[in-house]
Formats: sequence, C-alpha cells, structure tokens
Amino acid sequence: MHYVHVESPKPAKQIDYSEASATQSERVLFSLIHALGRKEFDFTSTPGFAQKLKSYRKQMNIGALKLYVDSGGYSMITGDVPFEKTTDFIDCYNRFFEYHNDSFDYIFSLDIPIWGGEKNTRHLTKKNLKRFNEKSIQDSLSVIKKNPVLADKWFFVWHFKFQSQFDIWSDIFMSQNVSQYTSNYAIGGQVGLRKMAEEATGKKLNFTPFTAMAFLCLAEHLSGPLTHKQFKLHVLGIYNIIDRFQLILIDKLFSSFLSEHNLPTPEITHDTINYTRSGLYDARKLKPYSFNGQSLDRYENIFKIPDSLLRKIYFNEILYNSFISERDRQKEFKEFDDVSFIVPLSVYSNLEQDRFLEHIEKQYNLCNGLSGLDINRVTSVILQDHPDYFSISQKDEIINNLSALQHCMKLLRNGDIEGLKVMVKHYIKMLSLDDPF
Repeated sequence: MHYVHVESPKPAKQIDYSEASATQSERVLFSLIHALGRKEFDFTSTPGFAQKLKSYRKQMNIGALKLYVDSGGYSMITGDVPFEKTTDFIDCYNRFFEYHNDSFDYIFSLDIPIWGGEKNTRHLTKKNLKRFNEKSIQDSLSVIKKNPVLADKWFFVWHFKFQSQFDIWSDIFMSQNVSQYTSNYAIGGQVGLRKMAEEATGKKLNFTPFTAMAFLCLAEHLSGPLTHKQFKLHVLGIYNIIDRFQLILIDKLFSSFLSEHNLPTPEITHDTINYTRSGLYDARKLKPYSFNGQSLDRYENIFKIPDSLLRKIYFNEILYNSFISERDRQKEFKEFDDVSFIVPLSVYSNLEQDRFLEHIEKQYNLCNGLSGLDINRVTSVILQDHPDYFSISQKDEIINNLSALQHCMKLLRNGDIEGLKVMVKHYIKMLSLDDPF
C-alpha cells in the first residue's frame, strides 16, 4: 500500500517543506479545483495550473515522482460549486484531461456524488445523479477513444455510500463498458464517512466500509478484457488506522491472488490531507512514531527525536536547519515562522505506522493463513502483544474486518461478482445513512 501526499499550489517560499514530504511518498496529489475556481468556470486558468504541475515536478527533482490530479468534485459535495455550473465543470475537466495530460501521471474521473448546500437540495434526484455522472464518464471516454494511451492515466471513481449511488455507478460502469478501457479503479465517498455513519447509528463504526467495494473492483477488472494490465486501486481520503490496516491486508491478498494466476502485481494506494492538517494542528505536541523493525518507538516530543532521524527526513542543510530553527522557537515559546515545518515529520510518523502494520500482517500470518485463521484468537493475541498501539475498543473492528476478508476472498475465488455486489449492499445497510436521492 502506498500513500499519496496531498498538496496545493502555494506562493513561493524561502523554505518549501513539501519536498521533504514528497520524497517520502514519491506520489503527490493536486486538486483541479485550484485551476477552475469555485464559482466561475472557463478554460483560461487551466494552462497555468498545468504549468504549475510541471514546475512542481521539476522543482522536486524526484526521479520516481508520480503526480495525481483529483477532479475537484469534492467542491460539489461541499456546495462550493453550484448545481447550475455542473455542465461547465464537466467540460472544463475533460478539456484539461484532453489538452494538458502531459502535466500529470494520473487523474481521477470527475465524480459528482451529491450537490451540497441548501440551495441545491431541490436538484437531488436520481435523474440528475445519473445524467451528469453519465455525461462526465462519456466525455472522458470520448477523450480516451481519441487518444487511447490516456486510459492508463485515468481512474474510474466508484461511489457506494447510498444505494442510489451504487446502483447508478454500477449502471454507468456497465453501460459505458468501463472495464474495456481502463484497469484503474478508485473508491470515493470516504471523507467523513465514519463520522456520518456514527451520527446516523449513534454508535462507533466497527468495520471498514470500503472492503467489499475493493473486492468488487478487482472482480470487475478480472471479468473484463484488460486482465493482462496492472490493476490499480486507489481509496480516496482515508486515514483511520484500522482502515489503513485493512487496505494493507487487501493489498497483500490481491497481490497473492493475482500472482497465483500469473497476473501483474497490483498497485494499491490511498491519499489523505489528514497527515498535513493533524501535523499543523498538533505541531507543539506531536509525538511521532518510528518503526525499529519489530515494534514502534514513540518519541515524547520533537526534542527527543535522534538527530540522525531528523537528517533522514529533512535531508538537506536548508530543510534540516529550518526545522531546528522552528524547534528552537517552540522551546522558547515563540510563534513559529512557518508551522508547515512539522508536516514532513507527521508524514514520516504515519508511514512508519504503516510499516509496523505490514509487520503485524507478517508476524501473525494474517493473509497467507486467512482461510483457516481463528480470527477471535489471533485478534486477542495482537491486542495482548501490542497494548501500547491497539486498544481493546478496536477488537470488534479487527474481527469484523478479518471476517469480511475471509468471505470476500471466497467470493473472489469463485468469480462471484453478484455475491460481492450483495456484500456491498450489506455494507450500505450497515452504514444506515439516509439516502438523499
């Protein structure tokens, strides 16, 4: 599983800490909304955005760097983009896709799961949901048909949070023959989903919502004509540690399954702005993690971090000296010159937790031995062995997730796409959200 770091175009600064974060992830995501604006849309601003992407790539000087572009559809969810501008938004997105595709490596399809804001409530109909999302996908596929190599850059984003969304996205996927054009899939609608579900049910969510949807994406890919191509799956906007653990397990299971069939190793990725925001918010009280090969070390504060580790994260003298300068200001209870100095350390801490979770998977043989796993027993052992990291309140989540993986793997091995769709619908019911369409 790979993390995609979220960035946004910024004014030129004397110190750009994004290089220290981008070097760790080697994958960076920018949102197209920065080019299109939020109220008025035309194509005049997109060339400048494309140039910023090219300049960023050159400035980072990271040979393996991959640039991802998010469609900006989240601004429709928040209501920042009014319903009346939907067609303009779709047109601008697809013109950017067609004419500026040399500025990025990957782009997510323009998904419109809902129009937020009170003024858009009257437009929340299944007819509108299908009409505009179908147009978005049709127009993107038209671009791909004119330039087939772009299929490798384009991710089809699937939504399933509400039954109406899942039905419509499934219909679009089938009617537009998406699996004939791309082997890249993404799962949307995860931002804020746990909080929404907990508010709806009045209790903490005890499962990872995207599990069945991930398996359905792979099953649909394997039922199409592009099985010889690498399957890519991206989950948009997740940071919860149990969700990340589940995605790591999904990665391992998919890799093993595809290897059995002599198919390419999949690429599983996710993004989140949380590592940046939580780092900025907790700059003065961050307690970063570091994986030592067997367990996690946690530093009491940023003053306790070994200098050798700091020099690894802040890898040149400018970055390192700037970090030390900001740390000294914290020691003296002064205001930071630039609080973003903490972000690379926050990114590092989270990636080290992922390394630890990968170690947990190997230590307890969770994937290779999944079919015969005594889930309750192994979960109890994990919690007992790592009480400083896992809490007893996470026990049900881990048990439910491992059980779901067992069932989904059986369905995948049997090629039971309909069974996986039933599982997705089961997850939708468990989320218990009021369907607005």
